[in-house]
Amino acid sequence: MKKQEVKSFRGDFQKAVAQLEAQYGVRISLGTIRFDDSGLRAKMEAIKGDAVEVFDKDDFVVGE
Repeated sequence: MKKQEVKSFRGDFQKAVAQLEAQYGVRISLGTIRFDDSGLRAKMEAIKGDAVEVFDKDDFVVGE
């Protein structure tokens, strides 16, 4: 697989996972994806409970 295919896969995976999270009441995360010409591998984790809000740098203002 090529790098762009892996990026697309991860985005599509997140969309598919949203349905599973709602259906089973879990939070699902996909770890680092490792890939080569023949495919990819990653660690996936599903944890019971509500989703935790994830913040990024744009959610904060200097001085807060």
